[in-house]
Amino acid sequence: MQKQYTVFDPAWLVALAEEQWADEPCFAEALKQCTAGWWLDDTFIYFTPFFYPYKSHLPWLIARSVFLKDQVRGIILLQLLHDGRIGGIEITPKKKSLPV
Repeated sequence: MQKQYTVFDPAWLVALAEEQWADEPCFAEALKQCTAGWWLDDTFIYFTPFFYPYKSHLPWLIARSVFLKDQVRGIILLQLLHDGRIGGIEITPKKKSLPV
């Protein structure tokens, strides 16, 4: 099944990156470009067509992964590509407290 290209508002991620990675403004700048992508599921969106992060022969190989922490959504993993773009974002939701 082909995923639908969807509009994405990165403003909340840009704000987190500016706060948590102030010494590396390139992360916030790259996030500003993430305005549409393909949701793989509820927790992962990718922004480059044919994004295969673990195939080393492809030019969009992940150069670095960076974590952001959001008090509401949980941990956000940014997958940075060698050309400076964000290849994808994975959200690991906060675990809900178990009833006592």
